[in-house]
Amino acid sequence: MRTMRSILTAAAVAACFAPQAHAQEKSPFAGKTITMIVGFAPGGGTDIIARWIGNGLSKYIPGNPTFVVKNIPGAEGMTSMNFVAQQVKPDGLTVVLGSSSQTDPMNYRSANAKYNPAAFPIAGGIGRGGTFTIISAASEKRLHDRKLDPLVMGSNAGIPRNGMQMALWGIEYLGWNAKWVSGYPGTKSIFLALERNEVDMTASGNMLEFVDPLKKGKVKVLVQSGALQNGEMVPRADFADAPLLSKLVKDKIANDPAAKDAFKYWENIIAVDKFLALPPGTPSDVIQTYRTAYEKLMGDKEFLDQGKAISEDIDLLSPPEVEHVIKSLSNTTDATLEFTKRLMRKQGLVID
Repeated sequence: MRTMRSILTAAAVAACFAPQAHAQEKSPFAGKTITMIVGFAPGGGTDIIARWIGNGLSKYIPGNPTFVVKNIPGAEGMTSMNFVAQQVKPDGLTVVLGSSSQTDPMNYRSANAKYNPAAFPIAGGIGRGGTFTIISAASEKRLHDRKLDPLVMGSNAGIPRNGMQMALWGIEYLGWNAKWVSGYPGTKSIFLALERNEVDMTASGNMLEFVDPLKKGKVKVLVQSGALQNGEMVPRADFADAPLLSKLVKDKIANDPAAKDAFKYWENIIAVDKFLALPPGTPSDVIQTYRTAYEKLMGDKEFLDQGKAISEDIDLLSPPEVEHVIKSLSNTTDATLEFTKRLMRKQGLVID
């Protein structure tokens, strides 16, 4: 009888504490809404990727929180990063889905920038399978013949976008007979200019834009950046025959430490297209929750297939890989940045 009473008493005590134990196990993210900051306008590439990543993370973060995107465009993403660094509470309820321009010291080392990307804990990132320089097949014969008119490399205004900067190295070290024409409002307008023969060259990370012209022989892949894989830049499998820029310039810059440093800076910029980060000061357990969720996404076939529907070259990068690249960028010297700017000025680009 005493034994039975003891069992019943123990059961009653356990029942009393069961709700509390369950409450302790409940995720702090349960029922919460997490805001994902995007420093660019709605409908753009970063915005689309952010919504895809948010839907995926909701599945793997304990408590299955809802993600919403908040767009804070301005100054190539600087406005949004300033906002997060200065005004956001580091409690895990706000994250950043950023683009490579926001980690570029050439952009954020200015009086208007109030953040250091290396201070943001990294939860993951995305590569784009590499960037390709595309050339009009009809213009290729002029590429190395300075007796002929130089090819026109189309560019946006100001500092050329990262992928387009392959032409800097081609003109300076590979003898490309080419000149820059800048001022195009966006990538699509440059694609249109190539189609109309207004420009002879451009660069892109999304080769879906060129499937038909490539098949018809109207354009060719001149060179590729490669994609980050286990710390190295490797050719994309479906364009394995296109040469890597790093291999083409390797011997040309071997005896010039300044050029080697500048080229490594450019490779770091091109390696990570998007990054997922939390505000500085976020607790380590929250950071680990996001990293664990992101690493699970990397093995989720359904999620990855959805990404391929957005762009065939989306490649998820592990948190340590992305963190290493961003920290390397933060250590870029001012002398290295000035070397790159001198190349731009030498080739006629007007930059700030």
